[in-house]
Amino acid sequence: MNNIKLLATLFIGIFIGYIMTNLTASYTESVACSSIENHAHDAKMPVKKPDLASEDNLQDDTNMAPTLVNQTEASGTDLTEMSISSQNNDKDDYQKLEQAYLESTRKISSLQRKLDEFDDNDISTEQMEALVVEPFKSNIGSFSGVERNNIYNFHQTDDDADWGYNMQNYISDFVLTHYDADGINLTSVLCKQQQCELLVIQQVEGAWQNIFQELSQQVWWKFHSSTSTSGNVAASKGDLAIYTFLSL
Repeated sequence: MNNIKLLATLFIGIFIGYIMTNLTASYTESVACSSIENHAHDAKMPVKKPDLASEDNLQDDTNMAPTLVNQTEASGTDLTEMSISSQNNDKDDYQKLEQAYLESTRKISSLQRKLDEFDDNDISTEQMEALVVEPFKSNIGSFSGVERNNIYNFHQTDDDADWGYNMQNYISDFVLTHYDADGINLTSVLCKQQQCELLVIQQVEGAWQNIFQELSQQVWWKFHSSTSTSGNVAASKGDLAIYTFLSL
């Protein structure tokens, strides 16, 4: 009986051992297969590559930042240049209009003088010539009409210690310090009551023309009417006696 129990126990032990061995092997195989499948799955899964487009966009954004700044600065510079250019154009247009106005005023004054020449007056040529020294007598004697009256009446008015004195100094200082001053002899400058008389002897051709042109461009020059006559100086080598009468 005991032997039978021993054999049964041994048989049961062997059977249990067999079962346990199979279970262990099956579990180990299952785990191994699961591990292999997981590795295989991981191997098959695509590796996520870096988003080059995103990196490029990021890089582009980074590069665009200074570009936008440069464009903004360039736009600001362009606006500034446009503003300066506009101001310069306005200034040029104003100067052109002012010059055109002065030229128109001189033409009108010239036409008015020609009309005035037809007006009669009672001032003789001898009276006119007595107003100036030689060699300007023939110059001043050639005026007629209203212009003759204006010049004669100019010499009859009192001296002007205010405007007249200052304008005489302006004109004399400019003429005598001009680079063409050696080509002329400023005989007389007389100013009073918004009018001036200039007596000049030109010794170098074109000298007085250059001086007078720049003289009329000074900021303090406000004369709108200018009348001038000239004649050869006797016993000279081409000198000209130039008489000029100015009025506002």
